[in-house]
Amino acid sequence: MRGTPNERFDAKFEVSDELAFEGTPCWTWTAYLNLDGYGFIRVGRHHVMAHRFAYERWVGEIPGHLEIDHRCRVRACVNFRHLETVTHAENVRRGEGGVSQAAKTHCPQGHAYSEENTSVIRQSNGVGWSRGCRICSRTRSRVYYEAHREEANAAGSVRARALRAADPEAARARDHAYYEANREAINAYKRTWRAAKRLAVEAQP
Repeated sequence: MRGTPNERFDAKFEVSDELAFEGTPCWTWTAYLNLDGYGFIRVGRHHVMAHRFAYERWVGEIPGHLEIDHRCRVRACVNFRHLETVTHAENVRRGEGGVSQAAKTHCPQGHAYSEENTSVIRQSNGVGWSRGCRICSRTRSRVYYEAHREEANAAGSVRARALRAADPEAARARDHAYYEANREAINAYKRTWRAAKRLAVEAQP
C-alpha cells in the first residue's frame, strides 16, 4: 500500500470490541507481528515498532533511556492512550512473570535484592529482562580472574608495552596522572611493603 506512514498506519489497525483498558478500546495491529507479538511498520527503509510509532506520532519523542510499556498488557495494541514510557527496571517489574519475580526477595545464593544489590540484565535469548545479584556477579568475576590471572596479566603487559611504544609521552603523562591521583595509597603501600620486608629480614636467624 502506498501513502504516507501515517496513512498506512491508520489502515493497519482495528478498534477492538473485546480488548480495552481504562474505558478505551485497544487498537489491534492487523499487519506484520513478530514472534513476540509486536507490530511493525515500514518507515522509509526501516521497520519501526508500531506502538513506538504511535507514541511518537500522538504523544511525543521517546527519551533514549526509556522504553514503551503496554499498560493494557496487549502487545499488538497501538492505542497511544495505553502506552507509557518507563525504565527497563519498571518494564521488567510490570511484564510477564514480573509478579512472581518481584515476590522473590533474595537471589538463589541468599543475597537480598536490595536497590544497591540489584541489576537489570537482558536475558541470554535476547528477549526480555531479568534481575541480577551484584554480589554474585562480582564473585563470578573474581573467580574468573583468579582462574585466568596469568593470562590476563600477560595480555595487560603486552598491551601496556604497545601503548608505551606507540606514544611514550602520553604513557608518561598517564603514569604521572595516576600517581598524583593515588599518591597517598601508593605511598602507604610502599611503607607497608618496606615494613614487611624489614620484618622478614629481622626474623631470619
